[in-house]
Amino acid sequence: MKIFTIRSQNSLNDEQFLEFLNVVEEDYQKKIQAYRFWEDRKRSLLGQLLARYAIMQALSVDNNAIKILQNRYGKPYLKGYDNIQYNISHSGVWVVCAVSPFNIGIDVQEHKGAKSELASHFFSPQEKEFLFSLQKDAQKTTFYDMWSLKEAYIKAIGKGLFQPLDEFSVVKEEGGFRQAIRKNEEETYFFKQYQLEKNYSLAVCSQEQNFCPGLEELTIDDLKLLFQKS
Repeated sequence: MKIFTIRSQNSLNDEQFLEFLNVVEEDYQKKIQAYRFWEDRKRSLLGQLLARYAIMQALSVDNNAIKILQNRYGKPYLKGYDNIQYNISHSGVWVVCAVSPFNIGIDVQEHKGAKSELASHFFSPQEKEFLFSLQKDAQKTTFYDMWSLKEAYIKAIGKGLFQPLDEFSVVKEEGGFRQAIRKNEEETYFFKQYQLEKNYSLAVCSQEQNFCPGLEELTIDDLKLLFQKS
């Protein structure tokens, strides 16, 4: 497993944007260009570039060998390679990507404000009981920690929002959070939280318990160097 990050604040001029846009498939080019705001287009493109960077490094292939498709729930996967999984997330100034031989989901959340209404609607009874038992000043950070864990889980299982968020729980225990096992559940998933930056929560969920020790931050120059070679 590896986790790559990049700051979307990185300078990316119009010429570089168009140059990098040609690296991804035409379908993704259209999706990226469809965003109304420049920052959203840039974050979306950087996510695709991070994914391709991670795949190229993991499989020792060039960009032309990469064909990304989506399952019926919208989760992307790599055509022709069953031994590699990846997932992307972005929030605030950060774009992140995790790559692994196992099912994996990653989620980053910028802390923007108290979200008690979201918790009341989308958290399980067990999660709400824990969250609202905390002091007010601890609820905000804990909400984003739990939200990122839940998002990472539904992305790892590949069902996205087809899996209702209130139908499973992440529970706090000594050393961190874990998934509360549900009836008839056939697969076990593991969680790890990473320290990214103050006021951000970053969580990874995987069938692989052997998580990587840290994050690898890239720059625009790192991406440019690799894609020019390919």
